[in-house]
Amino acid sequence: MSPTRIAADGLGAAGGALIGGVLGKNNPHITAAGAGAGVLLGETIAAGSAKAAEKSYATGYEKGRSDSAKDQFRQLVELQRQPGNIDSGLSLFDIPLPEREVNGALLNASVKTLRIQE
Repeated sequence: MSPTRIAADGLGAAGGALIGGVLGKNNPHITAAGAGAGVLLGETIAAGSAKAAEKSYATGYEKGRSDSAKDQFRQLVELQRQPGNIDSGLSLFDIPLPEREVNGALLNASVKTLRIQE
């Protein structure tokens, strides 16, 4: 339990007891009910605040992951666009693939490029 929550519960109980005592003309049962209502109000506010903080954290975390993936993609694209970026040890080989059947699906003939970097 956090110190903020303890303080909020204490202030809620004190405020509720004060209001209950004034409205109930110092009747101890009404004063106690007011204190209980004050604690309940404090706990309700704390629960709502905690829920909002968790949601905000999750949203920020997802946004950070998304931004990181976008940054990595942009860096990769930028590296590929720069002239003279091809290393002398890089070889590209075109491999023709015939028409074939895989798991009942007919695949058209195509050409795939094999990249070998030494």
